[in-house]
Amino acid sequence: MALEDLTRYENAILAGRFAMSELDQQYVPSALKGLADSLDEDARDSTNIALDLGGAERIIDLYSRKYNKVLESANMSDLSNHYSQIIENYLEPALANKVKGEFGRFSNKTYGDINKELKKAKHIISGEDTYEYPKSEKEWAKHIIEEYKSIKTIMAVLEADKTEKLRAKFTGKAHKDALKGLAEKLNSRE
Repeated sequence: MALEDLTRYENAILAGRFAMSELDQQYVPSALKGLADSLDEDARDSTNIALDLGGAERIIDLYSRKYNKVLESANMSDLSNHYSQIIENYLEPALANKVKGEFGRFSNKTYGDINKELKKAKHIISGEDTYEYPKSEKEWAKHIIEEYKSIKTIMAVLEADKTEKLRAKFTGKAHKDALKGLAEKLNSRE
């Protein structure tokens, strides 16, 4: 899977967030239409059929999992390239290079590798099991958590930025469609 799939499937992530919010549930159809429009013809047809049959939750789940699979398998240097436009738009060149350099520090890893190491480190630190880890493993775990703190924060900010931009796009479209529908009703009264 390619990073282009992140862009293709991100509408499902947004639809899932909309679905969890009572106020935003009205925007789910718009986000799912955006998802369907981004797919190839066969996937679009099957997605539209599933949506017509009331399968929005299944579609959100399916494409959210696909999105996460692509994200987890992405190499960190590829993710740096994927997000470079956002980074460069927000930061002056020297600071943008610092952020990109943070991705470069982990260029031999996938985002999934980082998340697996963090999960293991957090498990060791939390001491949720009865096994007492050796001091060296606890030190390793603390090091890993500190090592990845910046890149995880950067990724969270970039993902949030992307989601909020999409959110504005789909809420704006829904508002436009609602106003258009109301205007057409008003026009038909004349």
